[in-house]
Amino acid sequence: MFEKKEDEITNEGQVESVVGASVKLEGDYSSDGDIFIHGNVTGKVSTKASLSVGETAEVKADIVAKNVMVAGRVEGNIKADEKVDITASGKVHGDIATDDLSIASGAVFTGSCQMGEGSGGAEETAEKEIAEEDKK
Repeated sequence: MFEKKEDEITNEGQVESVVGASVKLEGDYSSDGDIFIHGNVTGKVSTKASLSVGETAEVKADIVAKNVMVAGRVEGNIKADEKVDITASGKVHGDIATDDLSIASGAVFTGSCQMGEGSGGAEETAEKEIAEEDKK
């Protein structure tokens, strides 16, 4: 199930970044392409494309993306323009704003959710954050 989701995300856009299982990142991270996280990330992550949190990943960050798939652990708020998918192994502790939410049996979600057309607004938010990073 997890591999299928990664394949679907890969087909949507260009894979730009992979954070390996042994990698630890701290700070704000922004991208135009797909991001795959398998390690530890602390701070803030934003992309105009899709973000995948692998089973081995631990993310303590707010996330802004077009689509988000969580198979690992996320502690932070998620804003997704289109869809958030929490797999059976996924754990999300934070608020979610998105147009479409899927939570598999066995997944953990603690927080509130705002859904509906335009709830995510992530692409515009990601573009603003990336523009601000470019100014620095």
